[in-house]
Amino acid sequence: MQITSQRFAITGGRIAVLGTMIAVLAFCSSCGPDKDALARQRFERMASVMERQGFSEDDNSDGQAAEIPVHVEIVATNSENYAALESLWEEAETDDVTVYNAAQFRDSGLRVAVAGEGLGERLDEVKQNLHLYEGSDMVLLLTPGVSGYMPLGKGIYQASFVYDRTEYSPGTSSFENARRYLRLSAERTAGDKIRLRIVPAFDNLQSDKSGLDMNALSAQAVLESGESVLLAEKAEPRSPGTALLSYKGVEYRFRTVLVITPNP
Repeated sequence: MQITSQRFAITGGRIAVLGTMIAVLAFCSSCGPDKDALARQRFERMASVMERQGFSEDDNSDGQAAEIPVHVEIVATNSENYAALESLWEEAETDDVTVYNAAQFRDSGLRVAVAGEGLGERLDEVKQNLHLYEGSDMVLLLTPGVSGYMPLGKGIYQASFVYDRTEYSPGTSSFENARRYLRLSAERTAGDKIRLRIVPAFDNLQSDKSGLDMNALSAQAVLESGESVLLAEKAEPRSPGTALLSYKGVEYRFRTVLVITPNP
């Protein structure tokens, strides 16, 4: 397994890739994960990369408010293994998320909820039993009140999708070269909480290379320390959620789950 680390220049923040990996795991029914060890590994991965790359929560030398670190863990697997990720939703509460347009979000093919501190450990446990997955860890440092675009990948691999009464397809849009993103913004609130806003977005989608920020599908949550937003897609045909969070690997079509955790 090869672990890489690099830094990206993005609008509204900085991002570090803690580790990108492709893992093929052998199933072991008698091997139980050490929860304490998994938690330590998660913390050490994030802390070590932030230290190596000079990131600091108190870096406000330009007079701006301190940046807010947002840890994003992405796990993608094929349809055969995806059912194992369904158990993550047992940790989550959909009532704690506010969506901009409930009707459009209901038909978006997206799932979103808030989960407590146990979500990260549950995800690590699930990965132990996946036969195949691709994953990455990132830390996005956001300036309060300023959006940052977090890259998800390149290319849209479904026939078409419909957003805001407009149909997008390879005949009308640049599916092969389109880039998939989440637009994230965060700000501190009373009680050391973080208000996190998530907007699905595409770049280089139109013939003129313009993008598409799907603001009607935005979701927002106010998170306490240790809480995370869980985001996934429902694999619905022609949905923007599936266009955003599924992609074609070398041999398989992958579906994606994201765990987004700000650090107050």
